[in-house]
Amino acid sequence: MPTNLRTRSLRGGHYRAGLKHGAEPGDIPPGTVTEDQLAVLRANPDLEVEIIDPPQEPPQPR
Repeated sequence: MPTNLRTRSLRGGHYRAGLKHGAEPGDIPPGTVTEDQLAVLRANPDLEVEIIDPPQEPPQPR
C-alpha cells in the first residue's frame, strides 16, 4: 500500500493485523500493510485510522 497510515488505539493499546497500536498516534510506513489488513484496521471500532498522503510530521502528545 503506497500511503502512510496513522493509527491510535482507543482502548490503551492492542494488536491488530499483526501490528501494535498504542494509545498515542503512531505512523505505519508505506508498504507495511496490505489492502486486506487496511480493511481490518478500518473496521475495528477500537482504532482510529487516518490515511496520510503525503507523510506529515507526527502529532505532538496531548
